Amino acid sequence: MSTSGPRKRSAAITGAGSGLGRDIALGLAAKRYRVFGTAMSSEEIADLKQASGGAVTLSECDITDEGAVKAWASWMTSVP
Repeated sequence: MSTSGPRKRSAAITGAGSGLGRDIALGLAAKRYRVFGTAMSSEEIADLKQASGGAVTLSECDITDEGAVKAWASWMTSVP
């Protein structure tokens, strides 16, 4: 049995900066998920950071760019 307690659930959401993705990110954060996501602009990132009280971690990423997606996935798996 682990002495560190239960692991927090995590979710990765592309397009979390606006629309349905934003709503899902906020909903999961409210359920205490650790939420990582992509957004298209620094303005979307700042808006969701404020709306979630800092509970959602976003980075700017164009998911149509394979290199950008690989870099985002690498970054996401390295966040403590």
